[in-house]
Amino acid sequence: MNNLNKQNFFNEMGDRYPFAHHLFLLWIDEFKNKIGWKSIFNEQTKFHDLPFELQFGILCRLLGGKTHKENGEFKFDINEMRGELTTFYVKTNAAIEAGKLDTQ
Repeated sequence: MNNLNKQNFFNEMGDRYPFAHHLFLLWIDEFKNKIGWKSIFNEQTKFHDLPFELQFGILCRLLGGKTHKENGEFKFDINEMRGELTTFYVKTNAAIEAGKLDTQ
């Protein structure tokens, strides 16, 4: 697995945690607008098509800026990021279902 794509991650998260996935999609669209995604990548490039190292940096911003450094070097561990992102989805979805987080 060289990235977190629709087939190996995002489709499952969307099915299991639809509210959190909706917020993720809103967040990633806003992020793309802020950085000028279309001027950096072509219009057809989707987040899930990026190599994991690029996804990693973007996901660190979503997850609160955690750096994942080990001995001064970035640790690009796809399984660790998958676990952290899954935890984010579970907690976010539960907060929305409990009425503690607005989806707008």
